[in-house]
Amino acid sequence: MNVNMNVKMNAGEKEFITYLEEHGVIDQISRALLQLFQEKEKPKDAIKFISDHLQNVDADVPLEDLKRENSFLREENQRLTRKFEELNDTLNKLLSSGGGEVSAK
Repeated sequence: MNVNMNVKMNAGEKEFITYLEEHGVIDQISRALLQLFQEKEKPKDAIKFISDHLQNVDADVPLEDLKRENSFLREENQRLTRKFEELNDTLNKLLSSGGGEVSAK
């Protein structure tokens, strides 16, 4: 994607634009801006909208869904950790009545 501007650029600026084009940055920013343009109801925070869409360039899942899943998995991890500790305590009590003990790893 070449943008013709009537602005004289030095070699460093041209090199930087080429770098952005080669790495898909201009395409991704353009897509985010196009998505913003196509929104029927414009978001109150356009910067956040663009940022969210740039963060999810390769993701098929919306950011909010990932946040919800992350929260669920953290809670599930805590629940399972507590359950493991309970079961380990129960096992140690059973073994201690028989003379042995198991250490948690």
